[in-house]
Amino acid sequence: FERVWLDIIRFLLSMYSSGKRNTLRSRIKFVVVKLRQLSTSFDEAIRESESREAGLPWSTPSSSLAVPGTIPPVPPPAGTLPASRPSEAPGGE
Repeated sequence: FERVWLDIIRFLLSMYSSGKRNTLRSRIKFVVVKLRQLSTSFDEAIRESESREAGLPWSTPSSSLAVPGTIPPVPPPAGTLPASRPSEAPGGE
């Protein structure tokens, strides 16, 4: 993939900018953010693209997800209680 990252970035940018599939913009950003987290070579390709073209839609982080290497904690499902520690359990020490 390393040889085609720039082509993939161009494709994602063209989809994002086309105006025909605006409903997919958040998914495109998610894909870019996730690939940056999982692939250092993709992250390097994004940085290279940013130096060539100012104003890529995913250049400015809008959330903690947009920062490479960070993954926000997943909240527990609704209606569940967090697991208690043994020292907090009744009768536990």
